[in-house]
Amino acid sequence: MNHDDARSREDLDILLTAYALGELTGEDLAAVARLLAGPAAAAARAHVAEVRATAAALKAARGAAMPARS
Repeated sequence: MNHDDARSREDLDILLTAYALGELTGEDLAAVARLLAGPAAAAARAHVAEVRATAAALKAARGAAMPARS
């Protein structure tokens, strides 16, 4: 893997993470949706699922750790 490949992979990971967290709009959202619909996107779909699971776990932990307000 050369530097350009590593940078491209990093850029893709950033886009997939933003997609998983609901932060994309417009052309970026459409491009990632097209990518995820493709037949060779298993790794990308797994990345999105992992980010969503991590975000849900963090949200649940944060909610459980917060004291009740009176």
